[in-house]
Amino acid sequence: MNVHAHRIGPRFLETMGIPLLLGRTFSPQEMESAPKAALVNQAFARRYFSDANPLGKHFRWSDDRDIEIVGMVGNAKYADLRQPAPPTAYFPYRLDEEPTSSVYFEVKAAGNPKGLISPVRQVIRKRDHEYKVVKIAAAGDKDDDKK
Repeated sequence: MNVHAHRIGPRFLETMGIPLLLGRTFSPQEMESAPKAALVNQAFARRYFSDANPLGKHFRWSDDRDIEIVGMVGNAKYADLRQPAPPTAYFPYRLDEEPTSSVYFEVKAAGNPKGLISPVRQVIRKRDHEYKVVKIAAAGDKDDDKK
């Protein structure tokens, strides 16, 4: 399977403005346990299930884990706005899972988001001293060196 994978936390869909189209999001129990459930986007559902409803279908992931599709979400683009959204699976994010090379936090703000830079850094450091904050950017910023 050629699928993009994202591990997400609570309220990720809401923060990113990605609509839940079918099914449900992750339960609190699923957020705290090894991933056995996934959300998939429309591109994933179309590619692997044609016009069939993907809810309740299963697929195997990299470690041969059996994953059940519990929800379908709208397509979102992360890297290239000119290309169609790739098939994407979303899994619950757990802090005690295998380490990852990078973690991205999305924060939605009312008003000027630059006022949140210091508090966001503090929350990240408080949660885990191992995280190194490389860059914080506000949507619409043009000067990357000052982020």
